[in-house]
Amino acid sequence: NQPGISATSRPAIRITIDNRLPGPTQLRKLRSSAQSLTLTYTPPPGYLNDARYSHFWVRYGRYDDTRGSSWQSREILKTSNPNSLILTDLQSGFLYNITIQSRRRNLLNYQHSPVTSQTLARTNPQPQNFTVSRSPGGWSHAVLSWVRSPSERLRNNYDRLMLTYYIQGLTPTQQLIYPVKNETIYPPGILQMFQPIRTTLTNLEKGATYVYNLVTYSGGLDGVDETFSSPVTVIKTLGNT
Repeated sequence: NQPGISATSRPAIRITIDNRLPGPTQLRKLRSSAQSLTLTYTPPPGYLNDARYSHFWVRYGRYDDTRGSSWQSREILKTSNPNSLILTDLQSGFLYNITIQSRRRNLLNYQHSPVTSQTLARTNPQPQNFTVSRSPGGWSHAVLSWVRSPSERLRNNYDRLMLTYYIQGLTPTQQLIYPVKNETIYPPGILQMFQPIRTTLTNLEKGATYVYNLVTYSGGLDGVDETFSSPVTVIKTLGNT
């Protein structure tokens, strides 16, 4: 070993911006799930035969992360799938900032195009452990409870929850008498973020089997890429526990 250089030390990687490199454009979200984002983009014209770069370079992280601790990056061969990419292992209900560039890699010298496309995209929220039980108030009362996901408890970022409930198996005429009911529920404040959310329904019909659907929305407050969870459903006969 040379003096002052350990056997495990690595030379620093040098990254520079080359304004001559063309970059991808029109980066946007195609679809989302609780832990993934699928995006599409347009490669530069003639990208397959352009020897000036070999990869696309994607960087992404939570929009609210000002320190950059959640930011990650990945390299995509320009010949692998030139029109779409999937980001996985994300946190549910969060807004992500995503950029894409062209990249030339030569040993320890990386050259990037300028950031030519950037987008904001949000993953879907996802409530957990949704349960329905009889209330001590009697057979006409039901207590609904669910737990917010870890990312929601971290930032208290879910805006609202939509609860829909109705009696199962009604005829069209009966549905006019017992219509579908909807309620908007706002999560409690930050002091209760680690507690289950509970709400009580009253004036339910004795002996009826109800279908309860819960959908959580995220992003309505900031107005950027609002997303919502898949419905979480519980079917429960009133009076049974």
